[in-house]
Amino acid sequence: MLFVLGLITSISEIVSIGALLPFLNAISNPSYMLENSYIQIITTSFKITSPRDLSILLSLVFILAIVIANGLRLITLWVQTKLVALMANDLSFACYRTSILQPYSFYLKSNSSTIIVQSTEYVDGTIGIIYASLSFILSFLTLIAILFGLLIVNWKITLGGILIISVMILPVINFSKYRLTKNSRQIANYSQMRIKLIQESIGGIRDILLGGSQSIFLKNFYITDLTLRKLHANNQFLGSVNRPYMEAMTMGAIVLLILFMLQTNASPSTVLTILGTMILGLNRLLPLVQQCYSYWAFMRSNSSYLYEILVVLQRPISQYYLEPKSNVLSFKKEIRLDNVGFRYSSELDWVLQNVNLTIPVNQTIGFFGGSGCGKTTTADLILGLIKPELGELFVDNTSLTDDKLRWAWQKNVTNVPQSIYLSDASIAENIAFGLEASEIDINRVKEAAYLAQIHEFVEKLPNKYQETVGERGVRLSGGQRQRIGIARALYKRASLIIFDEATSALDNETEQEVMDAIYNLRERVTIIIIAHRLSTLRLCSQVFEFKDGIISFKGSGKDIAGKPIEDASEKLLI
Repeated sequence: MLFVLGLITSISEIVSIGALLPFLNAISNPSYMLENSYIQIITTSFKITSPRDLSILLSLVFILAIVIANGLRLITLWVQTKLVALMANDLSFACYRTSILQPYSFYLKSNSSTIIVQSTEYVDGTIGIIYASLSFILSFLTLIAILFGLLIVNWKITLGGILIISVMILPVINFSKYRLTKNSRQIANYSQMRIKLIQESIGGIRDILLGGSQSIFLKNFYITDLTLRKLHANNQFLGSVNRPYMEAMTMGAIVLLILFMLQTNASPSTVLTILGTMILGLNRLLPLVQQCYSYWAFMRSNSSYLYEILVVLQRPISQYYLEPKSNVLSFKKEIRLDNVGFRYSSELDWVLQNVNLTIPVNQTIGFFGGSGCGKTTTADLILGLIKPELGELFVDNTSLTDDKLRWAWQKNVTNVPQSIYLSDASIAENIAFGLEASEIDINRVKEAAYLAQIHEFVEKLPNKYQETVGERGVRLSGGQRQRIGIARALYKRASLIIFDEATSALDNETEQEVMDAIYNLRERVTIIIIAHRLSTLRLCSQVFEFKDGIISFKGSGKDIAGKPIEDASEKLLI
């Protein structure tokens, strides 16, 4: 539809230029116009006998042609902008979709700043290319139509004008194309660096304030942003450099055209008619040439964005994410790992080797060991976030080798990490995380909060469960954030909850309160507690010690009472 509108608009441009010829002839040589056979058809139809009436009619026709041409141009622009907006939504959604429908292993290998830039700046740059491409096509259609109309008026002068414009613009294109492409690659890199710097400074703001290192981050941001602004400025200059000298040379060409026509002894009326038409044509032609060049320069300068977006769109998406959601896979007996081995890539060492363990239903299990021993990796395997490279994971004798089964299993498990992610929303929305506000069951929220021992605190707040917690829960204490994390897990009504270092950042008193809340859940759900501090695991029915990727000790919570502590950090804590 847009292309058809572009063709119609281009034709209207020819008509508007063509309507100028009889109008100028009627002014300069009215008697000749009355004798013209084609004009006589009009004069007879409208009963026109005087040159004055003919001039008025032709001027009205010319004005109407101009109005229609510009009206069609506005309609085309409206359709174009609406189409681009819809395409932008499709593209932006597609990029976000290919990110959020990736497995957990994808995020282990990706930098968050890269994902953010791809979903924002790269999308905007690509949408700019799409808009510029459509504008280039429409402008080029109009440019061809105007050239066709000018060829009809005077083909010799028009061909001369085409030659002059070509001579003017080709050197600029050759000069600009290499620089624009090079700048495009640098802009993409520096955009990512800037986002990464902002993320790191916000994420580490406590350490920055305490260390007084603001000047270093300010210096790095200043240099990165300044380089990015200069690259954008260079591209903007290269996209506009063609216009000033083209206008100067065009004015010179018009003067030469007048001198040429006077040398040919052309009549003043002929000079006026042809010159007026050519000037109107050039008045529309030159901006179109400049627009086509600017659109080309913009596409060239943003080409790296387009390349990156194409890479993003080609990410494979697991089929089970696209299929109707399967039923929840529950377990009634046990979870079992048989000879499981895992490593994050073929270039790295094995994180787990020949791990065998059984987790009975509705039991409290403890994992402990030094840093990097494989505790969290085992938890991620049990949660179905990653797949064993060797061995198998069973839930009630069902092997989770199939992606659909892992998806069904993930709907029945949840995780409470050391650092709970809280969005800048209400407490209710954070407990029922991932649901629309209209879908939240407030009674279920309160039940989960009560079990997590945070209900009384919430009820004392001015807005109770509608109180906002601030970005990442900044308005809450560490213990309160952890309890909301526990309540979130309980709201899901999962059969298995894994607490991964959920209390390691808390003081002893707060840790004890949170652990009381956790142990009160016993016999309701199966619990796995990952901890460095052995005191945290005293009440566990079973505990497993991990060392160098294997299970080096198995026993009950009571069995670790006299166990020596090898981790230096553990000694300090005790």
